[in-house]
Amino acid sequence: MGSNEGREDERPVHRACLQPFSLDRHEVTVAEYRRCVEAGKCKRPRRREEQPYCNEGSPDRSDHPVNCLNWMDAAAYCAWRGADLPTEAQWEYAARGLKGRPFPWGDSPPDCRRAVLATREEGLGCGRGTTWPVCSKPEGNTPEGVCDLGGNVWEFVADWYDGQYYARAPEQDPVNKESFTNRVLRGGNWSSGPSSLRTTGRDWMFEAYSSHVAGFRCASARGTPPGPTQDVGKP
Repeated sequence: MGSNEGREDERPVHRACLQPFSLDRHEVTVAEYRRCVEAGKCKRPRRREEQPYCNEGSPDRSDHPVNCLNWMDAAAYCAWRGADLPTEAQWEYAARGLKGRPFPWGDSPPDCRRAVLATREEGLGCGRGTTWPVCSKPEGNTPEGVCDLGGNVWEFVADWYDGQYYARAPEQDPVNKESFTNRVLRGGNWSSGPSSLRTTGRDWMFEAYSSHVAGFRCASARGTPPGPTQDVGKP
């Protein structure tokens, strides 16, 4: 886990051993999250004037990733489903695989055939200036079939962010539970450049802040998956 060639907070490379788990095949959509709101278990995404790109309330975006919610909203949704946010280690394993892929799909550099991102040629969101429906870029799926682990929206994970955590992380099922200010984000988003989609890249956001570039997916222990999942952990 990690990269000695990446940013300082990706160092050092270290071994992580994980219990088997299942991860959602795609980011949680507007329609999926809305069911939790209607059940009275989740808060409605925050749509503010300065965030015109929020998908909830926008026409024809029920199959886009839900955004404009904070870490606590994401955790509440996963709990409603009987799941959790993935740990940072689970997320990275799903994105990299056993061979340590630099990008979720493999070695090829990011482009708009494989991910929803920002490029010099096509602009933000591959020319649309916003998110795309989940799983719109099948060439960017992992070999295991997981969609959008690079681009579309950043994804909240369970861990608190600490740029020095890797130096002391335990080997077995690491997750940073020490309370800091920010939560880890992974995967890049529709306004990110190609380098942000690296499988080892780390970012962060204040726990209570909501953004139009951040969403999430859920994970659960291997067994009976609680939702649309893909088994990615190895026994």
